[in-house]
Amino acid sequence: MSKDYQATTDLLRLLAHPERLRILDVLRRAAECVCHLEALLGKPQPYVSQQLRCLRQAGILSDERRGQNIYYRLAHPEVAQWLLQILGPADQEDPELAALKQTIPCQCPSCASQLQLSFSPHNLYQESQMSKAKVLFLCTGNSARSQMAEALLRHHAGDRYEVYSAGLEPKGINPYTICVMAEMGLDLAGQHSKHLRDYLGQVNFGYIITVCDHAEASCPAVFLRSSNHLHWSFEDPAALTGTDEAKMAKFRQVRDQIDQQIQDWLGQTV
Repeated sequence: MSKDYQATTDLLRLLAHPERLRILDVLRRAAECVCHLEALLGKPQPYVSQQLRCLRQAGILSDERRGQNIYYRLAHPEVAQWLLQILGPADQEDPELAALKQTIPCQCPSCASQLQLSFSPHNLYQESQMSKAKVLFLCTGNSARSQMAEALLRHHAGDRYEVYSAGLEPKGINPYTICVMAEMGLDLAGQHSKHLRDYLGQVNFGYIITVCDHAEASCPAVFLRSSNHLHWSFEDPAALTGTDEAKMAKFRQVRDQIDQQIQDWLGQTV
């Protein structure tokens, strides 16, 4: 009987993808809901669904509905054996996923008991009495807009909110950001550029506010749904080319727009 080399080649090509292998590495331990896979990969829902669809259509994964959630698992024991040879033995639970489960407020059965403990009205009331609400400003580079927003909200309402910022692809604080904030008397010496993953599984935010369209489209939806989510779309001042005077003018314009948006929001949340 001749071997189907083309089918084998197609399968190997399908699996030669780091994020598909990451999914399979998790699912060889246990079935997981899509919200956990989405948060683990740090990718938007359509992207994760596409990878799952490819694996399912190839017969590598199967899925089942449990209540309102869809769970994915390996379709055949042979896949687990192949992964063992390629990736080596697996721990009982993926440590990164275990940490994420502590902060993802989904309603899947595996989270139900943890959610009941962590997000009960009693505990939320206790937390609100013991600490300030945490706000995360999120953009792409964490170099301009989110840094401005962090400093401005802390300036206007640091007594009410604990303020953070992060980026999907942090680049360091833009020098023009430092200059225009200094014009308002705000020193950014205590701030630095941070990656979103620094907070995943570590901080429970009361508000997550995206300040650029790319972050809004690319941030994992399950993370955005974990808190009160707002989207404030501001133009990227760092994208402007031209003279120093033109760049400073653009950074001032965006700074003032963010400042006004924050003051308007504070007026609505009093």
